Amino acid sequence: METLVVPVSVPPSAFRIPWPFDRVREGQADFLADARLAIADGRHLLAHAPTGIGKTAVALVASLEYALRANKLVLFLTLRQSQHRIAI
Repeated sequence: METLVVPVSVPPSAFRIPWPFDRVREGQADFLADARLAIADGRHLLAHAPTGIGKTAVALVASLEYALRANKLVLFLTLRQSQHRIAI
């Protein structure tokens, strides 16, 4: 496993994680904003949405952005190897 080292001098705007798909679909931008706010406030966010809406992408983008700024660790666990490959 490689360690990601982030220089302290990098401004917070540099911690934007790119969206992993071609475009942000309807509802995803609001969902991502909600996830970012919940993480920043230390709250939980419960998402009840159909398969394919982007729950995993939202969770990873929002949590990785916060973790890089705050020097935190994100653990992402999957049930199957195929899910792991998709996330990476």
